Amino acid sequence: METPWVSGFYDLLFGSQNRFDGLHATEIQTYYYSPAYIRTNSGNILKIDGKDSVDPAIFGEVRFYHALTPETASSTHYFSSFSRNYRLRDDDFSAALKQMDRNVRMQDVVAAGEIEERLHRFPAQGPELLAKSDVAAMRVRRIIQAKLDAEAAVAE
Repeated sequence: METPWVSGFYDLLFGSQNRFDGLHATEIQTYYYSPAYIRTNSGNILKIDGKDSVDPAIFGEVRFYHALTPETASSTHYFSSFSRNYRLRDDDFSAALKQMDRNVRMQDVVAAGEIEERLHRFPAQGPELLAKSDVAAMRVRRIIQAKLDAEAAVAE
């Protein structure tokens, strides 16, 4: 995708002293390994308007790792961590990333709790309504459903 500098978020990731004008090409990837393990990156900045190259020591990558394991039929343990390939000796940046990751994870916990509560209150599901941006999530759900169906067939 091509976007401009995102104030606040990019100031944290790359430092406000590295702001640039114009657009940059970014590639954000999510790797789905199983329902229990997902890795996402913050976005690789591939190109910045008006610059010949992108310095990875400034515009590096942060990877977020998500590992989930069921505890009961209605609860799951959610482990997360992150790594990066730049600003490695910046302890303030490490602390800010840790807090940002925690804030996002806690939003996930709240959202998952709300979804769980509604699934209990309204077990019948209507037709799935999807936007173009839902394609990847839909594919993941279909992979999971196929695995559940295969597991159920073996159990019979």
